[in-house]
This record gives sequence, C-alpha cells and structure tokens, in this order.
Amino acid sequence: MTNKVQKEYSIYVYQFQVGETFQWIAEFPDIPGIHGTGNTSLAAFRNAYDQLQFHMKALEQNNFDKPDSFDYAIVRIDKKKKRK
Repeated sequence: MTNKVQKEYSIYVYQFQVGETFQWIAEFPDIPGIHGTGNTSLAAFRNAYDQLQFHMKALEQNNFDKPDSFDYAIVRIDKKKKRK
C-alpha cells in the first residue's frame, strides 16, 4: 500500500497585455513550467490545473517525490503615470 502525500500549491492568476488585447496567465510558482493561459481567468486556471495534474501523475508513475511548496509574497509595482 502506497502512502500518497497531499500537498498544497499556490497559484497566481493575472492579466497581461499582448499587443492591444489582454490575456490571462495562471502559474504555480513552486513548480517551474506549470502554467496556463486563456482569454479568461477561469480558462487560464483550468489550463494550468490540467498541466499540474498531468505533471503530478508523471511524477507518481516514475516514483519521484512531489515538489515542496513555499510561501510567497506578491508585490505589484505600477508605473507612475506622467502628469501633463
């Protein structure tokens, strides 16, 4: 019988501009390369979650440990608008 360890991972969902349109990205900072994009925040989240599930299944099938999770702080820095 195998003991499965449940771990919690932070996910960040944010919007970014591509040309004149905006896209959403969702990423798991504890697991580099696991992210998703979409036209909505929900679509980005679902894409990232699907990638996470695929990645975790591959780790389990190959007897690798799941990555540790870490606490992060997010700082948002906006450019100051120039006043006329």
